Amino acid sequence: MKFEKQKKNNIRTKCVRFYILEEPIDENLLQSRRAILQQGLLIVERHFSATKQQLFRERSELYELRISQLKEMPDSHPDLKNGISELMEEIHNRRRTTNALKELKMKSVVQWYDAEKQMIEQTFEMKKVDEKNKMREKLENKLYDLQVGYKYFQNFFFNNF
Repeated sequence: MKFEKQKKNNIRTKCVRFYILEEPIDENLLQSRRAILQQGLLIVERHFSATKQQLFRERSELYELRISQLKEMPDSHPDLKNGISELMEEIHNRRRTTNALKELKMKSVVQWYDAEKQMIEQTFEMKKVDEKNKMREKLENKLYDLQVGYKYFQNFFFNNF
């Protein structure tokens, strides 16, 4: 089997391309090459995962070391001192904002309660005035009826006797 290699040099990658020339390929040869390539790929994957685990351990140790240093002396690191002070200021601002929001919510609830109370009182006063007007109207109607009845009685009683 003849392969023609074409190498392409690139800044980013190196690619090797194989072009098959017209000879038939033996299946056993292909399977053995595939097995070799799969074994190589497994070895590369194992090395990659081991390297990845080692990098993770090194980073976590570095972070633990920096955290322990910060816990011991937080103001001793000038690069972190500014960040910590900014975070503390932000925490202070958020607490102030939260307290202001709580106060405004409380004021809102109190004002809503007062508005509801005022509405109920005004409704009660309106009903009370309406009832007074109805009673006054009934009394005026009865008084009118009595006055008409009295005039009728007077006319009837004095005119007949």
